[in-house]
Amino acid sequence: YVHLWALSRSSNDLISTQRLFEELAQCDGIILDLRDSFGFVDREHLELALSAGASMELDRPQGWLKTINSSLEDLPGEAFRRPLAVLVNARTRGGPELLAHELGKLERIVTMGKPTPGRIGSYMLDRSTNTAEYQPATQTLVDGEVFEESGLAPETVIEFPLFDSRRDDPQFDAAFNQLMGVI
Repeated sequence: YVHLWALSRSSNDLISTQRLFEELAQCDGIILDLRDSFGFVDREHLELALSAGASMELDRPQGWLKTINSSLEDLPGEAFRRPLAVLVNARTRGGPELLAHELGKLERIVTMGKPTPGRIGSYMLDRSTNTAEYQPATQTLVDGEVFEESGLAPETVIEFPLFDSRRDDPQFDAAFNQLMGVI
């Protein structure tokens, strides 16, 4: 089980994430929890599970998305090749949404949870008011479709009511059972 709360391009974060997946390379499967995650996605994140020759089709990228448009051309192919269950929810946004979207294209990977909001734009600092303003990526197409505001619809939708105080996690349980059925 791996929960990535935030994705960044910090060298330390990228190396730590890469090492974590290297340590888990012999696992039969991994639950990758991207619920409530935010941040950037970079080629190093995609290398964790996508093999060489994979492609992320971004047309008319805006903001931070411009930097990953062509970065997948030469992935080394050292990817985790076993089953993955990826958990997402309505608070998964930005890079983790794109990561889940790309991973969900593979047959050995299932996306589960609640639909994501489709917030892949950038934040711009307004120094006069000392606030950050969201700039939606309304012109950016992911695999030929507008992703902003539509987001990712997971393969398996699993409700997890936040108002219900429970000890168990039905989304995690479903992901675990899914992996056990494949392994």
